[in-house]
Amino acid sequence: MEIKEGELGYYNPFDDEIELNPIQDFDEREAAETVGYYAMFEYLNGFKKVLYWSKKQMLKHADKYSPAFSLNATGGQYPKVSYEDFLAKKYPEKDEWKYSSFWYKDFDGMAKKTMLRQIISKWGVMSAEMQKAFEVDNKAANTTENGDFVPTEIDEPQPENLPETPPTPVQMQTPPQEMNIDDL
Repeated sequence: MEIKEGELGYYNPFDDEIELNPIQDFDEREAAETVGYYAMFEYLNGFKKVLYWSKKQMLKHADKYSPAFSLNATGGQYPKVSYEDFLAKKYPEKDEWKYSSFWYKDFDGMAKKTMLRQIISKWGVMSAEMQKAFEVDNKAANTTENGDFVPTEIDEPQPENLPETPPTPVQMQTPPQEMNIDDL
């Protein structure tokens, strides 16, 4: 979950201890600035793991492992503004397509997902189904078996490569070519 300004008392990663003082008023908590992210689990046998990352750590993680996210302004063929400028909407409206990554659309949601992946993949006991899900997710995200992302160049859709109009219903109903189950 998100940790808001004033809620973190202390965090000791060596002893898996954290002191949180949650803001009780829902509206006040929602309005408060997010300063970090927290994940925790405890098994029936008493094993407990606590993980806290500051928002700064999460921003660096997103910048390093998401090719579609940029913490600082980037150059190149399709430059982006910094994340701070993105939040302030200091970019041309025509460039909105550059910020379609979920790290831009729902940063807190992606941060919570990252925290769960970090804590479960490193310290959790996973069922065979969960291990398979992680393997599939890792392949889709181009990560290693231990969950570390392997950066690669990707081709982001560019406005000039997008169709001018969406396909018509007739185009969408074109029968698929014969497929082999291995092609899926």
